[in-house]
Amino acid sequence: MQRRIHSLSCDLVKENKNVRLAHMNFIVENENTEDPTEEDVSFLYKLVDGVCKKSYGFFAAKLAGLPTQLVKEASEAGQLLQKQQERMRATQAARNA
Repeated sequence: MQRRIHSLSCDLVKENKNVRLAHMNFIVENENTEDPTEEDVSFLYKLVDGVCKKSYGFFAAKLAGLPTQLVKEASEAGQLLQKQQERMRATQAARNA
């Protein structure tokens, strides 16, 4: 889900010459695509050009003090939704071929 929203927002910005893509630079320790509660993100307070490689919303939830189990369950639900969407797109592409 995060990747899809990320991709859509980037596509919209590309079409607007008055907007540029940028993000706050950061360092990730313990990067973990399966369990975002294991990640530690340090933001460097430096704006850099380009798209951020992924969303760190789950890290923000962790910083906000949400229970670890809740963040893990939300991440799992997001991953499941993303897999379902990928299957749907593959099925639609097969039908259109």
